[in-house]
Amino acid sequence: MEKKKMQLVIDSFNRELSAAEQQQLNQWLQADEALQAEAQKLQRLHTVMGEAALPFRPFIATRVMGRLEKRREATLQQGIVFAFKRFALPVLAAAVILLLIALTGSNTFSIDALLGVEQLQPAYLSDFILYTP
Repeated sequence: MEKKKMQLVIDSFNRELSAAEQQQLNQWLQADEALQAEAQKLQRLHTVMGEAALPFRPFIATRVMGRLEKRREATLQQGIVFAFKRFALPVLAAAVILLLIALTGSNTFSIDALLGVEQLQPAYLSDFILYTP
């Protein structure tokens, strides 16, 4: 219940209260001296903060927006790094498994089998090396 009372006091400074809310707040303030003291503290703080409005230089908004944009870019980069870390090892494992299946299927583990040139005949070697599409 105390949270509800404090929230209503805070809301009274931030927005226009309805008639029922204003009546409820007045009843609570009359019945509770601690709440009344807290409301007075908030009133003083609200007054001081309203009077102490400091002017901002024109470039402040540009700097703030620049920082927000950098933060968005950093968040995107962190997401990409996270996704890479998450999927890199499983993809590498799948590639190794597929490579082992391909090598064991050809019954040879030579470099020629790995490159797919085991059936290349010496007569066609120059055509293979100099191939241009």
